[in-house]
Amino acid sequence: MLRWADNDELFKKELEAGFEWQLKVAKYLKQCGFNPKVPKLTFRDKIADAHLYKDLEDIECCGKLIEVKSRKLYFTCPNDFPYDTIMIDTTDGWDGKENKPDAYVCISRFTDKMIVLPSRKTCKHWVKTRRFDNTRKIYVDSYECHREHWRSMDSFVLALNKIK
Repeated sequence: MLRWADNDELFKKELEAGFEWQLKVAKYLKQCGFNPKVPKLTFRDKIADAHLYKDLEDIECCGKLIEVKSRKLYFTCPNDFPYDTIMIDTTDGWDGKENKPDAYVCISRFTDKMIVLPSRKTCKHWVKTRRFDNTRKIYVDSYECHREHWRSMDSFVLALNKIK
């Protein structure tokens, strides 16, 4: 069986799908009057180059780094998220970043609704979990945070307007 890290076809497919969700978030921010910057989509040539990409942000807006995570779950706000905790990032993903994201945007692949976690203000509430990733067919260690700490996209936009 092909290891996840060596499965270039699945890696590229997931990266391209993730990029489309980044663009949806950036488009929403643009509609709210901001000028979000999304780096060009690039692929590693080989797995040995993966470390060169660990600090590429998904979106930069008003000087804030924003990481986007799409979920195959139905939700419209933090209160109707189907679980008590919401996955933020893999432990390798967060711990490996020199430039930590200021916020995580979680977007539903069914409703296109977005919720936001201000990472620096909430990291003391994060818990480490180990879960099976059905897409990659591997167990991953990740950080999660209770949904009470997540915010609506509208509240995030208000916060960005204060620093604009």
